[in-house]
Amino acid sequence: MSELNQKLFENYKTTHSNYLDGSNHKQQIRLDARANKNYTHLLPANKSANILEIGCNKGFFLTWLTNKGYSNLTGIDLSPGDLEEAEKYTGLSDLYCMDALDYIKDKDETYDLIIFRAVFEHIEKIYSEHFLQSVGKALKPDGTVLVEVPNMDWFIASHERYMDFTHEVGFTRESLRQLLSLYYSVVDINKIEEGYFTFSGMVRIKLLKPIIRTIIKVVFSIMGEGAADTWWSNRNILGIAKNFKKSHQ
Repeated sequence: MSELNQKLFENYKTTHSNYLDGSNHKQQIRLDARANKNYTHLLPANKSANILEIGCNKGFFLTWLTNKGYSNLTGIDLSPGDLEEAEKYTGLSDLYCMDALDYIKDKDETYDLIIFRAVFEHIEKIYSEHFLQSVGKALKPDGTVLVEVPNMDWFIASHERYMDFTHEVGFTRESLRQLLSLYYSVVDINKIEEGYFTFSGMVRIKLLKPIIRTIIKVVFSIMGEGAADTWWSNRNILGIAKNFKKSHQ
């Protein structure tokens, strides 16, 4: 990690996440709606499953998992401020402010599920291989990795790519699949659908968005060049990877 990035992460809460996030209550409601829609069916059946979240931020996803009945949870984050907030907010004890690779280097075949949301875009290309290999080694043989990243096919993806100075790379569904498939035998890429938790949110996402999407898709079809086939209407995508290829250790 560069000296500048280390400084940015050390001050992430005051310089970035506080600026973007609303109240913890609103953030939790928003995340719950979104996670219920996109993640529930991907969780282990066993509520005692060993789950690690890399980049746990202030603990909203860990709180969602707790409310789903999971108790064996670990969170890691590079931001001391966000991690301190997560400790207060979640009440969990297994939260660590450190580099994920340092934490998992001696955790071979430990986790049933490893999740990193809004993390992979912060990792430089030259380190992505080592990161995926280390994560794969920390998985149990039947474990799963869930990787959520901003979608560079989104129609205002340039904002997502450059809104955070620590972003190093961007992904489309094709490039995310390409990279994950090097290290995992089973890879799926899903669209992340936004949940809604207010009446206005329901109207906007459930009723108006499909109409606008159809209109824009017609325009893109006229433009040609494969524009209509891109996932331009989804801000984030989710990679689901299983069966780590041990030959890549």
